[in-house]
Amino acid sequence: MSDSSYIKSLHHIKIGKTVVISEFRAFGELGFGEDLNNGTALGSGSSYEYLRAGFSKKIFNNIDIKVHFESKLNNHSKDNNELQINTKYTF
Repeated sequence: MSDSSYIKSLHHIKIGKTVVISEFRAFGELGFGEDLNNGTALGSGSSYEYLRAGFSKKIFNNIDIKVHFESKLNNHSKDNNELQINTKYTF
């Protein structure tokens, strides 16, 4: 497999909203999509619903915390769920 070859493409459409609550920045996204194998027509792949939500906060002016949950709800196979927690410290 070379750098320019691929076997699958992912297409999704999503809408989202970001709000600031107190010192937290919260966001959410909803959408749907389709996984397509190389060479197949749009509409012939595996469809899924998409959900992503999370928040970020800055603490003491030098620590950033970002947390988000992402879920890909597949119609014909296992769901994919992911929780990410990112921290960044600035000296």
